[in-house]
This record gives sequence, structure tokens and C-alpha cells, in this order.
Amino acid sequence: MSTEFDPALPRPPLSEYTPIVMKTLRENQHLFKIVSPVNVEVFESLLVDHPNQPFVRSIIVGLREGFWPWADTQPGVYPDTYDLGDCPLKTEKKRQFVRDQRDAEIAAGRFSPSFGPDLLPGMYSMPIHAVPKPQSEKLRLVVNHKAGEFSLNSMIPREAIAGARLDTLKNLGDRLLALRRVHGPDTDLVVWKSDVSQAYRRLPMHPLWQVKQIVTIDGERHVDRCNNFGNRGAGRIWTSFMGLVNWIANRKGIPSKLYIDDTFSADLACNTSYYPPYKSSFPTPQTRTLQLWDRLGVNHEHPKQLSGEQIPVVGFDVNANAMTFTMPESKRAELLAAVEEFCRVPPGGRRHPLRKFQSLAGWMNWSFNVYFLLKPALSHIYAKMAGKTNGDAPIFVNQGVVNDLAWFSRHVRNSTGVHLLESLDWEPPDADIVAYCDASLKGLGIYFPLLGVGYQSKPPKAAPDNRIFYYEAFCICWCLHEISRLVTIWTDSSNTYDMFNSLRALPLYNEILKSSIDVLIDNDFKLRVVLLPGKKNVVADALSRWKNADAIAYHPTWTFIMTSQKMIELSRTSRQPAREAWTLDRLIHERSIVLGFAIDPSTSSTYTSALNSYITFCRMHNFSLEPTPETLSFFTVYMSHHIKPDSVDSYLSGICNQLEDHFPDVRKNRNSRLVAKTLAGCKRMRGTATKRKQPLSTHNLVTVVDWLKDRIARGVAAHDDYLFTTQLLTGFYALLRLGELTYPDKVALRNPRKVSQRISVSWRETGYGYFLPGHKADAFFEGNALMIEKLTGPADPSWFIARLRKFFPNSVAGQSMRAGGATRLAEAGALPHVIQAAGRWASDTFQIYIRKNPILLQGLIYGRPAFDGPPLRAPARI
Repeated sequence: MSTEFDPALPRPPLSEYTPIVMKTLRENQHLFKIVSPVNVEVFESLLVDHPNQPFVRSIIVGLREGFWPWADTQPGVYPDTYDLGDCPLKTEKKRQFVRDQRDAEIAAGRFSPSFGPDLLPGMYSMPIHAVPKPQSEKLRLVVNHKAGEFSLNSMIPREAIAGARLDTLKNLGDRLLALRRVHGPDTDLVVWKSDVSQAYRRLPMHPLWQVKQIVTIDGERHVDRCNNFGNRGAGRIWTSFMGLVNWIANRKGIPSKLYIDDTFSADLACNTSYYPPYKSSFPTPQTRTLQLWDRLGVNHEHPKQLSGEQIPVVGFDVNANAMTFTMPESKRAELLAAVEEFCRVPPGGRRHPLRKFQSLAGWMNWSFNVYFLLKPALSHIYAKMAGKTNGDAPIFVNQGVVNDLAWFSRHVRNSTGVHLLESLDWEPPDADIVAYCDASLKGLGIYFPLLGVGYQSKPPKAAPDNRIFYYEAFCICWCLHEISRLVTIWTDSSNTYDMFNSLRALPLYNEILKSSIDVLIDNDFKLRVVLLPGKKNVVADALSRWKNADAIAYHPTWTFIMTSQKMIELSRTSRQPAREAWTLDRLIHERSIVLGFAIDPSTSSTYTSALNSYITFCRMHNFSLEPTPETLSFFTVYMSHHIKPDSVDSYLSGICNQLEDHFPDVRKNRNSRLVAKTLAGCKRMRGTATKRKQPLSTHNLVTVVDWLKDRIARGVAAHDDYLFTTQLLTGFYALLRLGELTYPDKVALRNPRKVSQRISVSWRETGYGYFLPGHKADAFFEGNALMIEKLTGPADPSWFIARLRKFFPNSVAGQSMRAGGATRLAEAGALPHVIQAAGRWASDTFQIYIRKNPILLQGLIYGRPAFDGPPLRAPARI
């Protein structure tokens, strides 16, 4: 626990120095003494550099003058003297136990000797009990400070003692994980725990409070001079003192943690030291802790100093090497029985006193060391207890309390009671899924940057008045229902961040928290919710406000935005085959793949480049990303100053393809009169002649064939020579694209489904053919059977072009085969639809492959040869 920011402990207020009490103290000084084994001088010397000196001074003064338990004894309202000490014990065993305890306390100086049967003015006496220790037949002495109308605990407000921050098993778990990370999985570890004997009793109380702590045994009165377990402020006093002791230990390099009177930690099994007073060896940090306690005067006993691979800590079995915390099965059964009994309806209605609410809440809080995700189970209980102080006042158990406890019981029953520490050993950057969530009054937005996916939804209909916080929390809950594995969610809502990290919420929001935790537990997901500034959550914010254009502008490579309009339910009469449901994560993944195949990868690459140019233009000029006619017109003018207007025309096609899913009117806007006239004007002002590659002719083919014949005759023809010639002739007569003859250099553009198989080749008397499985215009991969008269795997494009350069100038390239074949058909009088079908063009784009001079147009118009030339057959087989 930390003591560096705790407020100083109080001193008795002036109102407590009443004449009645002061007279009793003055006349009976032998009864009121400051008793403590703590070596205050050594203690003080080791705290001179503590950063919170006001707090330190309050503890030092308390050790020397006695502590004050934040009480207001309300002189003039509460009686000056109050006696509830006459409370006879029922059995001789208990009576004898109390006598023995009294004698031991007197011998230690913590009880005064008897001062007779009567209380002195200003004194209070509370009843005493002998109760069994947990899971033991041994008894312990309890002084009931909460008994009666004017109880001692009623003088101490609960809020005054709140705020003590004790270490928990989580802190021990952090230590174990740190050791495992440094020393590896095969190093043996141990856990150790040291216990202070008679802990609370080692601290003295102020005489003004001692006068209120009178115990009555066998009719005789004794002053209790020390801190008493039954006092409401006792725990805060003790942990304040031990917090400083632990601070000293940490400063000396002892990595210990503190939980009330237990100091615990973990270390390497091989790191041990001998402790002479107990003639035993302990883990070195434990030995050093005992030595420090000896120096400070903090008492301890040998049997309570534990260490080993597995020991009980805070009631749970901690196994250092298995890295587990386990709740004993007997304790889990007791807890479930207590919860069930609490919810059971008694005669006359379901009501319990405040103290029973408090007891169950404390028990469940203890269980959160293992079931830490179940903290929302106390939401309605806390709400019921809020503002109430009378421990006997009955409180109605409403349906919210019952539902929370039923939710708690369900998860505890389904759990093994084992908490695996290694499941927590990850940080936000280690997440499998990263999401950004935001909400507005218009909707909810979720952004997955690694997936390039966004979600948006209208806000839930049923929401409280403070809607925005509800929407922010609801958005994270929605996100958890859609993803999996290790999850990091970023939010700019501090309230939502606090709710998911503390796992505590008001009843109004508790169902959101419980639903989220159901997902985490049922699917073994791990969650980190991280806070970030709102200005950095721009994509999710835009989605929540339905500003999709802005969202896409921040993520140019966006896959898609999924809009959720309403829940859809299947009809009860619907008969659907049994199919395994997919997670939304998988649906997104699978659809993203399919969308990626909607157009050829090479075309997609070009279109993405066009979209990036458009987004850059919009950002530079502070335009919305929405492709309105005006924005597209401005883009056309701007880009035509930097690239050819014909290329801008192609860019506009790519932009339409990429944005049509998000802006359905983009093609309509692209074809608007404003954009069309702007593009036409740009072409007139800045257009240049198109430099197309020259088409091959049959005379070019003859040149290559003659070259190959010569190499064959000289016996120097190689495999590559045959392959090149075959590709050239096939590409020309089958109107093939270069990509249909070769395999792309870029791995990302390769598609095995487009590769023609040797097994598909067939020979005939008049030529040969093979099956082309796919091409750019073949959206359904139906393929085409190609037949080439009198002619015969794939090479890469660069190889083919290099061979091509041996015969022809730079004006001839890969497209020249396709253009040449189309031009040859036009020259021969083939009708346009025949040329389009032969070249497998999906549109009239084929026309750009034909040189539109009057002679060729004559052939296209009249369907006859423009001039006499070689027949359409390929050269004879070589």
C-alpha cells in the first residue's frame, strides 16, 4: 500500500477535553498509560526522507501519545457515562477463556488492573464475547464496539476512515509475473508470508479514548489501553502504521506487499538466508523483513512465518510455479450458500439489516481476489447501503440486488475457482484486436484500424437522461460482442474508462458492464480499456456522427463501413439448416476478401492510386471527401495541370469504383454536365496526342519466324527461342493480353487461377487450342477455349519484353500483340461484336486498340476487308 499521499491521522478535538473526562484522567493516572513495544526512535529515524511528513508525524505522535480513532463523542448529546458491560457469557469454557485473556492482557500492560465494579465518570463499557476463530475450535476475545444506541462505533463516521489502499493478490501476482519474465519459465519460485502477532494490540490509544474502552469481566472493570479490533477505526490506524513499516522495507530493497497484518511477496527458491532466532532458513526477503521488525519492535511468532511453492495468502492458495490463485472449494461453497440465503424470501418480505448487507459485501469483495471480473455484482447492494448508518435498520432486497447476485452465483458456479496469472501478462500493444470507440447523440462508432473497418449504429432507444455516458459505455459493450481474443479498446470518455477499469458502475449502467463481462468470461477474452484525448479519436467520432466522408478521409485504404440499422429476428416458422454461426470478425474478414476479388488486383492497384490522389486533393483544399459534381470538377481542373487530362479521365473511373459503396451517387455525379464539360475543356486546353504502342503486323511475325528458322538451321535454337515465338504468335492471333501469357513480376498480383494449364492444350489438324481459365473481363471465372490455326507455359513479362526488343523498337510492347490482332481483324472486315468477343472485352474499350483511320473505319462499317492482305491463318507450323 502507498502512504505517500495519505492524510495525517487526527488528534482529539478540543471538544473532547470535557471537565468530567479530564477529572477522571487526572485523578486516575495509573489506569491510563501509553503501552507499545514499537521502538519509536528507530522508527522515526528511518522515516526522515519519507515524502509525506505530515502523515509520518501523525503516526509518530500517535505512538507517543496514543491514537485517536476519528471519533466525535458528541458531548451533551451522548450520555457522559454508558454501561453495557453486564453481558454474562453462557459457558464456563468461554468464561475461563476470557479470564485467561484478561490476565495475559494485564501482564502485557494492555489492560489496567481492576479499579472496582463501578464505572468512573465519563467512562463507557461495551459487552465482550468469546467467539470461535474461522475454521478452528479456538476462541478469540471480541469487544463489541457497535452495541447499543450510543455505541462507540456510532461516534466514528464511515467516510472518515475510508480510503485505505491495501495490497491485494493482484500485487503479489504482478511480482510473480515480473520474476517469471526475468528468470524464465523453468526457474523455481516460492511465495512467503510473515504475520505480526497480536497486530492491532501493539498500538496505543489516546487516554481520551481509553476512557471509553472499559471492559467488564466477572464484574470487575479494566481500562483497555490499546487499539481494539472491534473499533471501526482500528483497521485504518493499524494499516497506516504498517504501511510506513512496509515503506521502510521497500526502501531497503525488500519487495514486500501488505494486507492488514500480513506481509507477503515472492522470490527465487534458491535465494534463502538463515534467521538465527527461529533456527530456520527463509527466503532472503522474508529473513530481512523479520530482522527489520526486530529492530522496530514489531512482534512476530515462528509458526506464522510461512514460505514454499504453495501457501495460503489472504485466504487463497497461491502456487508460485503454477502461477495460480485458488479459492478453496469449502470457502466457495460457503460463499454461494450465503448468497443464496441472502436472496431467499423470508416471511413478511425480503428484508435484511444493514449489517447483513455489509457482511455479504465484504465477503464478496474478498472473493474478487480471484473473481475480479465479478465486481459489478455489488452495484445494487452499494446503492442500497448508500447513506445508511444504522446497522439494525432493515433494507428491502429489490429485484436489482437479486439479479446481480444471481449473475454472480452463476459465474462462480461455472468457474474452477482458479485464477491464472499468466492470462494477465499482456499489455495494450500486444492485443490481437485494437478498436477505437466513440459515441454522440446521433449514434455509435467503432473503428478497427488494423482491419480497415468501421462500424456505426443509431443509438439505443432506451437510455437515461445522461445519455452520452450511457452511449459511450454501450459502444464498448457492443464492440466486445463483435470481436475476440486479446482486445484493446481506446475511448475518449473518462467515465467509461473508469467504469471498465474499476468494474464498478451505478445500477443504471450496470447491465452494460455485466453484459460486457459475460462476453469476456464466456469466451475467455482479455480486455484493456485505454483513455486517449478526444482529438485523437477522430475516426470513431466521425462514424458516431455519421460523417462517413470524414472517416474515410482519415483512412484512405478503408475496406468498408458496416451500418447497423436494426436487429433482425428469424421467424419462428422458418426452417433453416443447422449451420455454425460465424463471429462478426470472421464475416468482416471473409467479405473483405470477396470485395478484394471484385475487380482484378492490377486494376484495383490503379484505382487505389487514383483514390489516394483524390483524398490528398480534398485534404489539401479542406474539401469534404463527398464526391459532389463541384468537388469532382475542381479535382479535374487541378489534376489536369499536373497530368494528362486523359489520365484524369481514368482517375475518375477509379474514384467511382472505390467510393461507390459509400457514396451511391458518385457515378451520377461523375457523369454530370459540370464534370463532363470540365473534362472536355481540360482536354482541349491541355490534351496531347495519345502515344499508343504500335500494333504488330503479320509482316512482323514473319520476321520473327524467319529468325527462328535460321537458328534452327544453324543448330543454336534454344528453349527460350521457341517459347518466345510461340507466345508472340499465340498472343497475336488469340488477341491475348501480356498478363495472360506471363506471370506477374509483383507477387501481390499473381493469381494461380489465371494460369493456363499444359493439360488443357489440344492439337488438331488445322491448329491448336487451350483453355484460358480467367482474365480481367471474366468476372465469374468461366474461362474461354482458345483456338489458333496452325500453332503452341508462362514466362515473366520482363523476359518477354526483353526478347521483343531484339526485333522491334520501343514503340512495340506487350499490348502490341493484342492491338495488332484486333487491327488485323478490322482490316479483314470482322464486325465489331466479333472483334469484342474474340478479344474477350467486357465493353467497347476494344475500339482504342484499333487505329481509327478512314480505311479501317470502312472495314468496321461495311464488314469487308479494307485491303487485300494475308489470310487470317497463322504461319504454317514450324
